[in-house]
Amino acid sequence: MPNPAPVLVRLRAMFAPAFTAPTCAHALTLAYGAILAPGRRTVTAALRAVGLDDECHCTTYHRVLNRATWSPLALSKVLLGRILTAFVGPDAPLLLVIDDTLERRYGRHVAYRARYHDPVRSASGHVVTTSGVRWRCICALVPVPWSRRPWALPFLTVPCPTPAVSARRGKRQRTVPARAATLIRRIRRWQPDRPLVVTGDSGYGVVALARTCREGCVRIGTALAAQERAGQREAELTAHQAAVSSARIAVQRSWKRRRRSASETNSPERAWARKY
Repeated sequence: MPNPAPVLVRLRAMFAPAFTAPTCAHALTLAYGAILAPGRRTVTAALRAVGLDDECHCTTYHRVLNRATWSPLALSKVLLGRILTAFVGPDAPLLLVIDDTLERRYGRHVAYRARYHDPVRSASGHVVTTSGVRWRCICALVPVPWSRRPWALPFLTVPCPTPAVSARRGKRQRTVPARAATLIRRIRRWQPDRPLVVTGDSGYGVVALARTCREGCVRIGTALAAQERAGQREAELTAHQAAVSSARIAVQRSWKRRRRSASETNSPERAWARKY
């Protein structure tokens, strides 16, 4: 196994409290192998990259991802802190981008696997579904010195199961905006004094999520703000539409009465009566 660089040693000390001691050692081995492995970053490829392809107890490393006890939320909190320290100033606002991504998985033992709409393979009039896991990802939009455009660095990702998957696992099903609101409140607890700005697509443009952002003193992006303004104008628009509909019905009835009277006036019976 290669000796880690000093910078990796310091990073290991930051993320170590989220693991137990044995799990931390195995997780670091997988992390080093994922950095060095070419192609797909599987557990086997990671072990082969660090020279442990003949390891007799390779199932121990598989248990890091499916059975070992460790806190991914604690890792997300530490990772967000490192991102803010490296790319964002102490008083600068934190720009957050929330979106969904689909991971294509076909194994029978994947717990959150289901059929989802595949936006990449679908086209207009041709809908394609794919077996996989749907993840909700929150990224920090930060400027990087090697690019003129900001980069979205993911630091918090949670699965988004279907109602069937939630029922199979005995979990309560939650909607997309409800899960997003939970994540935003958690990030606000992690960063209580820093200004937050959240941006999402039209799928997150609901009034409930906009109200959650307002309660947590979180600024919202264009899509969410537009939906909030639409919710505030909903009562006014409803009253206005009702008035317009009533006026339209009255005009239509008036035209019907005029047409009926004109047809009766120009009928042959009316003409014969006027003549005699």
